[in-house]
Amino acid sequence: MKILQLPTDLKEEAVGAFKITEERIHEKLGEPHYIETDEEATYGGHNHVWAYQVGELKFLLEFRKNYEVCAVYSEPPELEKVLFELLGYEREEIEYCHYSHPSKS
Repeated sequence: MKILQLPTDLKEEAVGAFKITEERIHEKLGEPHYIETDEEATYGGHNHVWAYQVGELKFLLEFRKNYEVCAVYSEPPELEKVLFELLGYEREEIEYCHYSHPSKS
């Protein structure tokens, strides 16, 4: 996986999210590429960010420490590919959800 330079040009809407602890995500990804500490932007906590590219797929992971949730942004929108193929999680191992966004004209 190639590390993307931050900030990225990914769309602003997450394609989904998954529950995870700080310890588990750091075990999987190592140190964050960026830590957002502006409490107005993070609603009172710190967000840990990683961004990668694999082939044509670009994705960003934003771990929201206060909520123990990691938002996934990807182009194209491939939540399950990011979670299961690229990060190697098992379906039974994590609780995740897709986000749907209305089409924009």
